[in-house]
Amino acid sequence: MLAQLDVTDKQGWRDVADAVIARFGAIDLLCLNAGVGILGTILESKPADWRWLMGVNLEGVTNGVEIVLPLMRARGLGGHVVATSSAGGLMVAADGGIYSAAKYGVVALMECLRAELLLDGIGVTTLCPAGVNTNIHDHEMMRPAEFSDSGVRGNEMERAERQAMARNMLSKGADPRAVGRQVFEAIDRNEPVLFTDGGIAPIIELRRDALLRGVRSAAGRTEQLGV
Repeated sequence: MLAQLDVTDKQGWRDVADAVIARFGAIDLLCLNAGVGILGTILESKPADWRWLMGVNLEGVTNGVEIVLPLMRARGLGGHVVATSSAGGLMVAADGGIYSAAKYGVVALMECLRAELLLDGIGVTTLCPAGVNTNIHDHEMMRPAEFSDSGVRGNEMERAERQAMARNMLSKGADPRAVGRQVFEAIDRNEPVLFTDGGIAPIIELRRDALLRGVRSAAGRTEQLGV
């Protein structure tokens, strides 16, 4: 069964959920995978850029959770939710500020859901892929007209260069079919987080170390104050 869905449209979610239940009787697995990406700095971004990326990448996830998850929960038979965040949901890169802000939100949302749904027998997995051979950066060409007032597009040559660089990088990434198989394995094991590339470990370690230094520094100040 195929159905077209604008993930920012709650009524669309309701219609698709009703159609799936009418066809299959229930929903056991919810995969929240829709995503778009643009390359540009936070300071040059305009409200339309924020609304578009946040609408698809974060609100699209919350809409799916709001509409579909209660239907799964009401059955009392468990199930599983998978949401695609990104390696960019745990680390940041230049020209990816809005994207990372949304993907950090997905990580936090799914971690909270995992705790909330533990007693319901509904598993929750956050997919944090690094480079995957997809067309995510081509989505700029399909940006809805209502979000056309972008501050990060630059001139036509700059846009083409940015997209070509991103496309070339992603073309060397993981095969989406292989990632799909990893997702099903993670569901079977109810893994909290699934990474597709161990090569990002040093970057994650740098972030972890920076956070720990901040916490330890705060602990030292607390001791000095006698708190």
